[in-house]
Amino acid sequence: MKEDLKLEEVLKHLDSVRKLTPECLDYLRQGVKKQEVRKDEVLLKVGDINTRLYFVYTGFLHCFYFVGEKEVSDGFSFEKDLVVSIGSFYDQVPGEDCLVAMEDSLLYSITRDQYEFLCEEHHCFSNLARILLQTYLVTYHAHPRFIRKHSAAECIDMARAKFGHLFYRIPRAPIASWLGMEPETFSRNQ
Repeated sequence: MKEDLKLEEVLKHLDSVRKLTPECLDYLRQGVKKQEVRKDEVLLKVGDINTRLYFVYTGFLHCFYFVGEKEVSDGFSFEKDLVVSIGSFYDQVPGEDCLVAMEDSLLYSITRDQYEFLCEEHHCFSNLARILLQTYLVTYHAHPRFIRKHSAAECIDMARAKFGHLFYRIPRAPIASWLGMEPETFSRNQ
């Protein structure tokens, strides 16, 4: 079988976060699923159980939920990011989140069962999962404080600085929602 060079890049990236054993890397090579998704393709909808952990190789995904009929952005996952619906993936229950491709994207994923097996059988992967989860938690913990402590204009400027060129890939309504403001407020404060 022809070696998937993109998968090797993914594995190299994960290995740079936490050194993985050859056995763990071999398991991942055999078990990872490659998936090409089109813009606006839904990977997860409200009520689904999130059974896959995704790694974004190219493109980006938007995670959101609904309050009434209104979409509320939970976040964006770009290249080299991992993404799941947190409660649904870890607890294996129907979730409130939607996960949608905002661009044509190339994803690699493992199932929840593979994730559990890797954590139980490969100490190095368990450590990697802990490091990545900790990073994710710190980011999500900081976000509400960020939007509460700053004006709309400051939030936009700081988000633009944080995301750099990626900021311009995100449509106005989802980024406004993620920053805790209406699209009109976002437009006025750019």
